[in-house]
Amino acid sequence: MARHRYRITHRLPWIKGGRPGPHFTWIGGTPIVYEPGMTMVVDDRELAGNVVPCLEATDDAGRAVLERARAAIEAPVTRTLVADLHPNARAWLIRATDERLRQEGRILELVLRMLARGDHSTREDLTAAALQADEPVPTALKDYVFEVFKRPQRPGPKRPRRTTLEDLAITAYYQYELDHARLAHEADSRQPSNVKDVAARATARAFTNDKRAISERTVERIVASVDARPWLSGDPRT
Repeated sequence: MARHRYRITHRLPWIKGGRPGPHFTWIGGTPIVYEPGMTMVVDDRELAGNVVPCLEATDDAGRAVLERARAAIEAPVTRTLVADLHPNARAWLIRATDERLRQEGRILELVLRMLARGDHSTREDLTAAALQADEPVPTALKDYVFEVFKRPQRPGPKRPRRTTLEDLAITAYYQYELDHARLAHEADSRQPSNVKDVAARATARAFTNDKRAISERTVERIVASVDARPWLSGDPRT
């Protein structure tokens, strides 16, 4: 992606420098406020909806990029039915929704969604759902509880070790480290040329903690997995 210089048309708070950190945080950088009339260099990837209205291009290349960004922001919202999504996209949408319900403690709603699509629930989730249910208890929950407690216990679905948001955060951090390693090698040929290995190693260190270790190989698998999901990577493939 390229960088272009723009003229500021409206007051714009900004953080200069720094890098993305774990869990969508930002590490380092210097807060700065750009006033109208000043100029700044912006990476194409940073042209978000709250930034575009404050910029005016200073050359033809920047003008073309800015017009594309404005067109994307102003494009009418389209509605896509879940049934029309790619099977993998549906699976990730279901997983992300389930994760959100679990994080918010809405176990009854989570269990009813699982039963409606034919998935099994753990006994722990069933117990929590029954405690959250008001009278009358939903028929689907009552019938399933009766069925599951009269038969030998079966294991519930495996829970993913990472959430979708964590995968995206790891991918964003990896991309930052990859760009940084490439720039470093271009500026000094003595810097490592295996930039992908450098980025994977730095990302693994950043996301390893006392509770969970992450390897360079795992980082590479996560990045490849996100790249293979066009609804996350921005790839127009279906």
